Amino acid sequence: VIKKQAGLFSVLGGNAITATTKTITIPKGSQPLRLLLPDSTSVLLNVESSITFPNDFGGKERKVTLSGEAYFEVKHDSLHPFIVHTGKHNVCVLGTHFNVRAYEEDALARVTLTEGSVRIDKKIVLKPGQQAVIGTGETVLDKTPDMDEALAWKNNEFVFNGAGISYILSELSKWYNFTIDYKANIPEGHFSGSISKSSNLLTALKILESGDMHFRIERNSVIVY
Repeated sequence: VIKKQAGLFSVLGGNAITATTKTITIPKGSQPLRLLLPDSTSVLLNVESSITFPNDFGGKERKVTLSGEAYFEVKHDSLHPFIVHTGKHNVCVLGTHFNVRAYEEDALARVTLTEGSVRIDKKIVLKPGQQAVIGTGETVLDKTPDMDEALAWKNNEFVFNGAGISYILSELSKWYNFTIDYKANIPEGHFSGSISKSSNLLTALKILESGDMHFRIERNSVIVY
């Protein structure tokens, strides 16, 4: 049986960026962690995610680097913009609430705004309730995103709206910490609905099972057959 390891995270001081930065990493199978940055900005960091930030925001801008997903509640400071760098793109704000999803395995990054204003790469400005979908060549504004799906993780839920099984299993693997072994072709079809993160893995898989798709748990793997 795969069990979650609650409350695990690592704090690494002095990485390759500078000797005055910290990196906090939340591994698979853990739980989201809320932290307070030096400027009193609140960050809820999702599993399989990491954030790097300076020990002190002493320059003209407050810049952090994110890999994975996080929800930010930025302390307002009109003189010092807050910038989230995701490796390829910059999200710039003064003081606002927003979600950034930028996992390495995702083809697209997504920035979802709940309060205030956000500028993406000096090109697109979001209003509350909007989402920027960021690809390698362009950024597309979605004025009517599924906010429940985008923010479900911070409410201890999985919410899927027409998602494929491979994507769903990838999301579950972050939370329950397992690898996926396909013994058959990846099943076609899409799933819409919600799953509480309080459910155990077996219960979550039973919800997804259909007549031609079954799951088996072996050690730290989920077998799809």
